[in-house]
Amino acid sequence: MNAIPRTKIEKYWLDQFDANDIQAQLLVQRYSLFIKNQRSLQTEINKQGVQIVVKNGSQTFNKPNPLLKELRDLEKEIAKMEKELGKRAEATAKAKPKARQGLV
Repeated sequence: MNAIPRTKIEKYWLDQFDANDIQAQLLVQRYSLFIKNQRSLQTEINKQGVQIVVKNGSQTFNKPNPLLKELRDLEKEIAKMEKELGKRAEATAKAKPKARQGLV
C-alpha cells in the first residue's frame, strides 16, 4: 500500500477547521512535520534493519536498532495529536450552523 501524500493529509485536517483558527492550523502543521519525521525514521530503519551490529573491541553483537524507540515515541505523539485534532474537528462541526432546509 502506498503512503498517503502529506499534502492530502494536511488538506483533510485543514478542511475540518475554520480558516481563522490559527491554533488548529499550527497543530496541523506540527502533525504534518511529525508524519514526515515518522516516514524518514521508517525509511532509515528499513535500510539499517531492526537489528544492528555493534562492535566493541574484539566483541561483535547484535542489538535492537535505537531508531525503533524513536519511532515508537513519535508514533505515540502522532496518536495524541490525532486525538486532539479529532476533538477540535468535532467541536468545530458542532459550532457551525447547520444548513437550513426548505419546508418539505
